[in-house]
Amino acid sequence: MLPETMKCPHCGEELELDTNERTSEKVTCPTCGKLVHSPSSHPREEEVFETRYNSLRGYSTIVKTAAVVVGIAYFLLFVIAGIEIPQYSTWFIVAGAVMAVLIVVPYLFLSEAIKAFADMADNSHEMVMLLQTLVRKREE
Repeated sequence: MLPETMKCPHCGEELELDTNERTSEKVTCPTCGKLVHSPSSHPREEEVFETRYNSLRGYSTIVKTAAVVVGIAYFLLFVIAGIEIPQYSTWFIVAGAVMAVLIVVPYLFLSEAIKAFADMADNSHEMVMLLQTLVRKREE
């Protein structure tokens, strides 16, 4: 339900709503003609932001886990090859370890870069929200 009075987010006009308008989820601003939605009908900007960047942090975990799994798989593949060809088993085990490290390490760096990006975006978003609050207080 909409409040009795509210500002149009598009033009800033103060809207006084009657009972019928308040019960709807949206009204049309008489000044600019754009739709004004109920605040409860849309997720808050902070909620949308949190959802996006929490999922980005989740990607970081997925990349890290996938890198470790693939690295272990390569190592085991070389160990199995070493068992099948015993005269080269030491070389296969060493090669498997090297391959695992070459695969895992770059992806670990990538997962940390994704996480750092999410943290940086989170800090930037907090700064924007603070500036918006200051601007609103200054306008009042």
